[in-house]
Amino acid sequence: MKGKMFIFLLFIMLSCFHNAYPDTIIWTGNVYSNGSRTQNIQLQNGREYYFIVEGSVYFGRWWQNGRNLLNDACYEFNARVNPQYLPVFKNSLGVPFNNTAYRSDHIYRSINFKPSGWQSINFWIFDTDYRDNRGSLRVRLILVDPVQPQGGIAGTWDWFNGSTVIINSNGTMQSSGGNYGTWMRSGSQYILRWRKGGWVDTLTLSIDGRRLEGKNQYSGRVWATKRSSPVDQVQPQGGIVGTWDWFNGSTVIINSNGTMQSSGGNYGTWMRSGSQYILRWRKGGWVDTLTLSNDGRRLEGTNQISGRVWATKR
Repeated sequence: MKGKMFIFLLFIMLSCFHNAYPDTIIWTGNVYSNGSRTQNIQLQNGREYYFIVEGSVYFGRWWQNGRNLLNDACYEFNARVNPQYLPVFKNSLGVPFNNTAYRSDHIYRSINFKPSGWQSINFWIFDTDYRDNRGSLRVRLILVDPVQPQGGIAGTWDWFNGSTVIINSNGTMQSSGGNYGTWMRSGSQYILRWRKGGWVDTLTLSIDGRRLEGKNQYSGRVWATKRSSPVDQVQPQGGIVGTWDWFNGSTVIINSNGTMQSSGGNYGTWMRSGSQYILRWRKGGWVDTLTLSNDGRRLEGTNQISGRVWATKR
């Protein structure tokens, strides 16, 4: 019985952490108690982020009772009878935590935020006297649900140097100037490696999928504007708009205006991303990534914790 209970509790813990981190971690680092700032981490305009801070640092001894002063991101929790709110963790954009109640696990999450323009963010620990401080806090900066912008990069592009570049969905590309190479996606960026000249371009795709912007390995600016998308991006027969029998027994109506509602009471929004559909449910925060069959009668895919999702069109 004890063994079964342990397995059950372990499953619950893993599920909670999996739900807590369904998105992409774009930066992880230590924020040291000596007051030094981290590097500036570049953020993308229009994308949504949050950060998670965990751990505690030593701030010396309290003169009143000689006990160690231990601080997490928001509280001194050791020297006094009860934890005292003392927010020592700072960030350059002034993003607050979503809940500042004391946490015995010393893990705090910020609110979701979007940068204003192409901003960067850095982190540091504030104190009036750093001489007797020791340790660091661990920070994860996370990009919310980094779905591929509309259409992806496969298609025909007008390149900054006047050439026309065709980027294929199989990871290859060729330029009208005679160069060719391969490409791959890395988190929220695309890495293009050209065979002639050894150029390596690191590019970001705009939200509307129409522009690439970035730099090569020598920090030279690289940009391109999309001319067309591949023909295989045509929507399967009928699209997803209509009434669906969902895998959980509910009936889901998907509307052409990008909204949807379930007979079970949930509702949300949807969008197309390349050959897939991203459905975001308001209740529970579920995000389903689905593919429509060629006959337009079946949706199949997974949610953000890799659970299977499917539906049949009525």
